[in-house]
Formats: sequence, C-alpha cells, structure tokens
Amino acid sequence: MTNENQTNGSVAGTGATVTSAAASSSRSTPAHAMAPAEKPEKFSGIAFKHWQTKMLFYLTTLSLQRFIKEDPPVMAENTPDDERLVVPSRIVDLERSRIIFAKAFPYLGFAYAVINRVLIQAMSEDRIIHIVELGSGDTKLWIPFLKNVVNLPNGTPNLKITCVNNNKAMLEEMASRIKKEAKALDISFQFNSLNVNLRELTLDMLKVKAGESLAFVSILNLHVLLAEDDRINSQFALNKNNNNNNVKDCKRMSKFLTMLNSLSPKVLILVEQEADHNLSKLVDRFVEGLHYYSALFDSIDTTFKGSNYLLCEERVAVEQMLGKEIENMVACEGLEREVRHERFG
Repeated sequence: MTNENQTNGSVAGTGATVTSAAASSSRSTPAHAMAPAEKPEKFSGIAFKHWQTKMLFYLTTLSLQRFIKEDPPVMAENTPDDERLVVPSRIVDLERSRIIFAKAFPYLGFAYAVINRVLIQAMSEDRIIHIVELGSGDTKLWIPFLKNVVNLPNGTPNLKITCVNNNKAMLEEMASRIKKEAKALDISFQFNSLNVNLRELTLDMLKVKAGESLAFVSILNLHVLLAEDDRINSQFALNKNNNNNNVKDCKRMSKFLTMLNSLSPKVLILVEQEADHNLSKLVDRFVEGLHYYSALFDSIDTTFKGSNYLLCEERVAVEQMLGKEIENMVACEGLEREVRHERFG
C-alpha cells in the first residue's frame, strides 16, 4: 500500500494515481473487441496462480487500450441500472482523479499533516518564510498551513509561496483560494505561480532573496526527472542479479538537486511512491508493478465496498488515473516513460 517515512525533515509516502477503462458486464453479450478494463476480482485466498494470471493479462491489455478504436456499446433505454456501463472518457481528467483519490484514501492526508508539522517546527523562529512547492498545487495542504502560521508563538511571519506547475488553470484557482484565505487571516502573504514543468525550472525563476528561510516541498512529482533516453532492454527473463538491473545515475536529477542545494534550503520534504518501477528490464518492472498496484486495487475495493462498480464514476476516475501510470510504466520507454518510482533504501 503506502509508506510514509520522515528523516531529517523529509517525508516519504506512497501515493497513488490510477487505472482502468470501461468495465464490462458478464451478463451482457460478448463484445466484439477485447475489454481491457475487465478487472480481475479481488484475490480471495485460493487459486492464487489463476488470479495472478488474470491480473497479468489485465495489466498487459491496459497498455493496448489506446489502440482500440471500437466505440462502446449502445445501451437500450430500458436497460436496468445494474446492467449499464460507466464508459469513461478517453481523456483522463487527472486533476479530478487526484482530488477524488485524496478524499477517498488517507495516504495524502497523512502526508499533508506530517508536512505541516515539519514546516512549523523547522521554521517557527523565522520571520521571512519562502516555500517552493514543486508540482502538487493542492490547497488542502496550504490552507491548514496558513492557519498554523497565524498561531506561531513569535507572531505571524512574512510568508511567500511559489508553486511550480504546468497546469495554468490549476495555478490560477490555487492562487485565488490561498490569497483569499491569507487575507481573511490577515497574513503578510505573497503567492508566485510558475507555469513550467520541473525540467524547465531555473534558479532565476524562483526569485529567492537574501534573508528568506527557504523550504522545498515535492509531492508525487520529482520522479519525472528520472526519465532519460535509456536503451530498451529486450531481455524478458527474470533478473537474478540485481547488480545488473540497477538504473544508471540520472544526470538530470543530479543537476536539479544540485541546483536546489545551491540555495541552501532549511528543509526539503519529499513525498513519493515507495516502489521499484525504474528497473531496466521490462519484465522486472512488470512484476514490481503487479504487486504494487494489486495492493492499491485492494485498497480501492475496500474503500468503495458496497458501491456498484459499473455505476461508481469516482471509482472509475481513480482507476483511470492508476491506469495511466501502469500504461506509462509498461508500454513506454526512454524519455516517454516518466513513471519511474524508486525505493528510498
């Protein structure tokens, strides 16, 4: 599932993000095309090999989903609700899916609570605080932080938050909500939005000034810097020697972290998936993904227990998000493969 570890002011978490496409009813007539989102049932404790085979097939077909052009079946007007399908859009609204995921599961909520605690403890004595948020753009993290800043024993400091995100609409909405909250709390506040991705970020864009107590916060986003034009490994045998399967040091990541370190931040907080999805061999990534995402699907089953799978749009949205991750991890290589989660130890 997910782990959160805090070491020297850093937080490690396993978040998620999600999968699937259209579910198909077993009582309906066979579809003309393969249904890549017909998810295997939750493992019941028996016939593990059979269940594992079905899950492997499910993960494989997800990577073929984008090549299936057949339109979804048209349901008759008198079709009962329990036999209707939720047919997701081919365009996955990742922002909406992440909001649903954050509300439905405790992982990010726990990470946010730890982040707030670490920032308050590390910067409670500082009078000018500058926090650079590298990618998440979630107001559920920063509005509670603003409320905590007001109650600091030495008074409210001057606060500046810089948010880096390539979603302009999300940045505008975040800026509006946070500025409104800061005004209501009577905080000396400045919000800077940088509409770029992490690869394009430079020191000049951050506009760090002398005397600022600096912090960096990255939530489920830093791993994209591990994407590089690496050579496809066509060996499909399970790797017995881990030393031959290690990924080379990533120059882009090293350069980025060196840039952050040059600013002498007081704290760097990192929340990432605790998984080994950046292995050089496809088959090893596949097996790691099977175990990791199976645990997430178990969590989804528990969370949405009792709801009709075919009618639960929130569940479908979350599974679509995870499905995009799985598709990228399995079906893409080189710079296109950005889902490169790595273990912390």
